[in-house]
Amino acid sequence: MLEDASFRDGDRDGGSNSSTACDENNVCITTIVGREGECSYETGDQQGREDCLREVYPLREVTCDTEFREVAECSEVCTSA
Repeated sequence: MLEDASFRDGDRDGGSNSSTACDENNVCITTIVGREGECSYETGDQQGREDCLREVYPLREVTCDTEFREVAECSEVCTSA
């Protein structure tokens, strides 16, 4: 289930995989590079940043089979405390 999982802060915050460039009018554009490509937004635009992060780091869906056991199997542990 955790195959290819990464828990580093830089992965979704754009920190280690981003760059910023400003033009002569002092308009700055930040580009984030992620596992699904790259996306740019105007620096300081929080909504643009969040949209870019969703684009380059989309959530991965995980499916798991669940298996339930009889409660009686655990009852001794619960009542012995």
